[in-house]
Amino acid sequence: MSAPIRILSNINLQLESKLLFFFSGIFAALLDNAPVYISFAASAAGRYNITVDQSNSNGFLSTFFTKHETDAIITIRAISAGSVLMGACTLLGNAPNMIVALMATRYTYRVNNSLSQIEQIPVYHLETIGFIRFMSTSCLILTP
Repeated sequence: MSAPIRILSNINLQLESKLLFFFSGIFAALLDNAPVYISFAASAAGRYNITVDQSNSNGFLSTFFTKHETDAIITIRAISAGSVLMGACTLLGNAPNMIVALMATRYTYRVNNSLSQIEQIPVYHLETIGFIRFMSTSCLILTP
């Protein structure tokens, strides 16, 4: 069992798709998002007793999808979205972010460190939520 899922298993939470989305996103922001995705996907398949030994030649994910289609789609969508979307929040979560930061520092642009980025995430989300609320209320007011 992977380390993130072992930590979450000790908490005794029922890992539904919303929690998988947030936990995979949190781990992907702190670690690289690709290994987080693979470990969460393997652990999700393991919840249905699908191991590497039981998988067919196409891999454990194809076995997961053929045996448990509906649950697999919901679970993998949550894990994928959390890993990809929240993995880009920090420099460590996504390799291209690190490359861009290194290029920026080479050409003397100021780059925020990971802690200041994490502190700014709530501000960005509040701005986005405020903008979406403003646009949706504007559309409701202006539509006849």
